[in-house]
Amino acid sequence: MESQMHAVVMTQRGGPDVLRLVTIDVPKLRTPRDALIRVHAAGVNPSDWQIRTRPLASYLAKQLSGGLILGMEGTGVIAAVGSAVARFRVDEEVYYVDGGLGLHQGNYAQYKVVDAQYLARKPVSLSFSSAGAVPVALITAWESLYERAQVKAGDWALIHGGAGGGGHIALQLAWRQRLAHMTKRRWRASSGLNAPSAIAPKMWPQQCASGRVGTAPMWCSTL
Repeated sequence: MESQMHAVVMTQRGGPDVLRLVTIDVPKLRTPRDALIRVHAAGVNPSDWQIRTRPLASYLAKQLSGGLILGMEGTGVIAAVGSAVARFRVDEEVYYVDGGLGLHQGNYAQYKVVDAQYLARKPVSLSFSSAGAVPVALITAWESLYERAQVKAGDWALIHGGAGGGGHIALQLAWRQRLAHMTKRRWRASSGLNAPSAIAPKMWPQQCASGRVGTAPMWCSTL
């Protein structure tokens, strides 16, 4: 395996012009629980430019030797594993959320060290470019539906922005869990994502306020 890699590094606060493509050392495993990922794709999220443009950016860039690598999520192939990693092996395809928010380097690089507990096997149906954009939106949708709202089969969920990143995944999760679901924004596009009850923007306030759609109860929230 090569000893150096390309990475996009931020060395100060500012616009996109503060990002630099540089050559740096491939990171080493930090603990026996780590895995080294050969990154094939990295997701781009609002947090990336938010960090880059705020005062915290200058502090983080100074604390990290060579600057800060952004990027919260990524996907790739395992290049090496620590001695305590039992669930994964070298050459497996994975995706994950890790780094890019603080003093842990992110995924705008050819290699990334990830704590193995944050890894999941990449679905074979997804390309690397698609899988790199999934983890943050998927976690957002799952947490909203099942951990916070605790919806269950038979509930109705009003999903705002059903054609967006988190929304289009929430629609598909709800469909698999036999939930009925609707969307306020871009409802025509969302109706193509297995949404059995896509509704127009002008209709949802009255139905949500009543708490029912026909004879069925409806849980309303914003995703």
